[in-house]
Amino acid sequence: MTKAFNLSEEMSFQPHEYVMDYARSLDDVLTQTIAQYDKYNIVKGLVSGQYSQEWANNVPTHFMNATRVNFGGDLDGQLSTFEEAITTGQSFALGELGLPYAGYRIDAEIMFPFYEICEKYGVPVLLHTGINGPFAVQNMPHWRITNGDPLHFESVLGSFPELNVVFAHFGYPFTNNTIYMLATYRNVHADISVLNWMLGKSLFHRIISEAVEAVGSNRILFGTDQMIFPNTIPISVENTLSLPIAENDIANIMYHSAKDLLNLDDI
Repeated sequence: MTKAFNLSEEMSFQPHEYVMDYARSLDDVLTQTIAQYDKYNIVKGLVSGQYSQEWANNVPTHFMNATRVNFGGDLDGQLSTFEEAITTGQSFALGELGLPYAGYRIDAEIMFPFYEICEKYGVPVLLHTGINGPFAVQNMPHWRITNGDPLHFESVLGSFPELNVVFAHFGYPFTNNTIYMLATYRNVHADISVLNWMLGKSLFHRIISEAVEAVGSNRILFGTDQMIFPNTIPISVENTLSLPIAENDIANIMYHSAKDLLNLDDI
């Protein structure tokens, strides 16, 4: 059965107009996403969530699976399943870990056994950092944006010095802290998802161009975090391609940084 979405029931605020043109079903999300990938020459997407393994299995030309964690579930069982998924080529990353949504700081020790597995196999961790939507506390009582400050993860890197971590959404609004972490730790990466379609072009361009000037581009990754809004893909691509930085830096952000992090052959 196809699940339908009713956005007016699920969101208590009005997002950008182009986001309101959302996919009405899971089938539509997949179909429209593939169409946007093909149109914009997006050769592979790392996807996570309830249906990500299904997408990766059914359309392996376009998608790779990342494993999410249910923080209130059986963590030992999920840990065993995660390691098996890595060794059988069914998972290529851990995340996105939405620890702040559950009231945890991003340095929560409940994730340490998972980080041990990631470090063992060289699998990156994708952390939700920073941003949420309007009225976040009203909609999510456990949410506190300060729990997603990238600086909190510094102590974790002391315990797992070979762990590759990606700060999703560039830690916005803690972007200076993200830049500091990129400058200080060679195994820290950051993606630009959501920022490239939600902030507005001028603010997005300023943040990322300053980051590239400060720390380079080879650990900054393109992303969308499109959820059920495939029409954010064109905006994300166009705003990234128009960044006021060198062409090789754009190429790193759009392709090479992710390819190197995930140890992919040329695709």
